Amino acid sequence: MEFSTIPYDRSIDRKAFDCGLHPALNAYIAQQATQDEKRNVSRSFMLVEDGQLLGY
Repeated sequence: MEFSTIPYDRSIDRKAFDCGLHPALNAYIAQQATQDEKRNVSRSFMLVEDGQLLGY
């Protein structure tokens, strides 16, 4: 298994992500992170394996 930590990437499927802890964390990466990146409000980094988002 090869994991990569990459800067936020809109091309990664974020809607399929489920952290298993809290729905707000899933909703943030799926719905809000892009807007925050564009506005320079925050920066997110993604843990990816084979193009699948495993964490952020």
